[in-house]
Amino acid sequence: MIKNTKNHGVCLLTLLFFISSINGCSIKNTVERKILPQNAAVQEDLQQKESAEEQTHKIRYKTYYLNRFVEVMLQKHQGKTLCPSPSSSIDSISSSILKELGNDAYRKDPKVIATTIWTLYPCPFSPFRPELKPASQKDIEGVWLFPESSQKLRFAPESNQKSPLDPLPVKCDAIGFYPGGELRTALMGGKDKCPFEKSSDLDLARTGPRVSSWSLIGEGRISITRTDLKNYIVEWDIYTVLSPFSFNDVQFKKGDLLGFLRKENGNTVNAATQFRHLTRLP
Repeated sequence: MIKNTKNHGVCLLTLLFFISSINGCSIKNTVERKILPQNAAVQEDLQQKESAEEQTHKIRYKTYYLNRFVEVMLQKHQGKTLCPSPSSSIDSISSSILKELGNDAYRKDPKVIATTIWTLYPCPFSPFRPELKPASQKDIEGVWLFPESSQKLRFAPESNQKSPLDPLPVKCDAIGFYPGGELRTALMGGKDKCPFEKSSDLDLARTGPRVSSWSLIGEGRISITRTDLKNYIVEWDIYTVLSPFSFNDVQFKKGDLLGFLRKENGNTVNAATQFRHLTRLP
């Protein structure tokens, strides 16, 4: 009986151990079912936080890089070939770059970024304003005067460029964009009165051989070629004034043309090195 009792006891203990093992597995599985989803949620939260931190780091790096790039550009070129408005800040200029080049602008070739800055902020002011639009062929054709009152805007305030008639200052320019691509120009310097008051006053310049030609090659972009000079490269961005505005005491009237010299030998970054304000001659 005792032996049997012992055997029964062993069997009972074995059975209890087996049951407890089963119950332990059951409890473990139950716990795992409750805990694992929570672990997955925690992992997901961690991944989201890491992703957010990584994104924040990228934004900070992108902002720092572009701001530093703009800062260096302004240190070297402000007042010479860069003229952002007084209300512009380094942050706002960086935002303009991102708008033009996209969120990965900081990954672009530095020349691409620099060209974008020069394009957006030429001297004497940015042409990207509601009062202006790129000029068409019809807008450009005609005879124009670059008046004495606007000559102070020809070069940037800190430019070291000299007058085309150096040592004399330019009194006025007459420019004829004639149909068929004919281009005629005349510059007057000194103290005498500007002789160009009507379009026919430029007719004398048309009596000589035709050397220069113009053509519209893009939206508001004209190319100037010359037959007397090799490898001559000149391109201007021309805008027509839609509504009057003023800058530095110069009045721009509806129908006037504004020109930015964007390309010439040695300049392939779209930096504006010269400006023209043209009023149509009757």
